[in-house]
Amino acid sequence: MDRKFSKTCNKKADQLDHSLQDLSRRVRDSSSLNTTSISSRLTFNKEIFQFNENISQANISQWRREYQRNQLKELKTILIELDKADSKNQITKAVEQCRDILTKYPDRKCLIANFEMGNDTKNLSTVINQIRTQSTDVAIMLFSVDHETDKFVCLANVSDVQVKEKHLKANEWVQKVIAEANGRGGGKDTQAQATNCDAKQLDHCVQLAEEFVLLKLNSSS
Repeated sequence: MDRKFSKTCNKKADQLDHSLQDLSRRVRDSSSLNTTSISSRLTFNKEIFQFNENISQANISQWRREYQRNQLKELKTILIELDKADSKNQITKAVEQCRDILTKYPDRKCLIANFEMGNDTKNLSTVINQIRTQSTDVAIMLFSVDHETDKFVCLANVSDVQVKEKHLKANEWVQKVIAEANGRGGGKDTQAQATNCDAKQLDHCVQLAEEFVLLKLNSSS
């Protein structure tokens, strides 16, 4: 009975090893060829999570379970590094695009731009911080759409001068956007953000954001 059970456990472990080798090959091939998109990395992460669940429930020896888990950790690390590299590349391109716009139109007092950088405002914040090193008196609102969730986020940043002289406040600017997109948001006079906004309303919200900021900046008060 014990021998039969042991044979069954080894067979199951072999099957898991085979599946793990296939997953590892696909992740590493995609990484080496630099063909991993955000959606494919999400798919890989889901596979890794499910595989870990299968390992936990399988009747296999502990040493093989630990070996397979370590293999999954290595794959997870690869995907994390790819995410970091992708974010860095997206930030660099976004900063270049924004600076090109401001260079082409040096007298403009606002910058509104839309990117595909997922549903996290951290990357947008990094972009704004880099733009601010050269453009200190520009009102900025950046959008980022996530096609996986059909949601977008936005981040607004306003200079102290614009708050005082033009009564332009980042939190009011953001509220104008999320009112049309069923999002959540808030912040301070100089910086505010919105999350979980309906991507179907993105174009309309960009238009509203531009109308609102121009109305404020062109006012005489």
